[in-house]
Amino acid sequence: MKTRILETKRVIKNTVFDGTFLKKQDNSLFFKVRLVSQKMSPIEILNQAWDIAEALKEIRTPSDLMGSICIDMITDSILRIRYKEGEAVEENNTHMVVGTFKGPNKMEIIQKKNEYLVLTDKVKVVINLKPFRVLVFDLEERKLCGIGGF
Repeated sequence: MKTRILETKRVIKNTVFDGTFLKKQDNSLFFKVRLVSQKMSPIEILNQAWDIAEALKEIRTPSDLMGSICIDMITDSILRIRYKEGEAVEENNTHMVVGTFKGPNKMEIIQKKNEYLVLTDKVKVVINLKPFRVLVFDLEERKLCGIGGF
């Protein structure tokens, strides 16, 4: 058995480049996003994850490949990000969030030039459109987590 065969395969890695706000529906925000595609080996992908400086040196251009992102505010402190290549993110009940929730107690959305702020009683979610990035802060402005961006 060839144990290192995966290293020789080339795969497509798609990265969200930028986004456009589409709509708010109930406790969810929907975005249309543009992707950047790269052909690379899984080892190159892992190396990029560990060496951000080298990854940023690579020139990337947006492709015509489009995707969709939905950010669901499940409670004041739980959010779920769903992504799908293509037109729309389908509704799905995953086992990642178990139970029935009534949604956040408070959910305020503030639109700025290149970003959206979602404020609840527990967190502030910052959604940058270009580059597309989601950051979550507590109410004392401490960063809890983030994803995306170049």
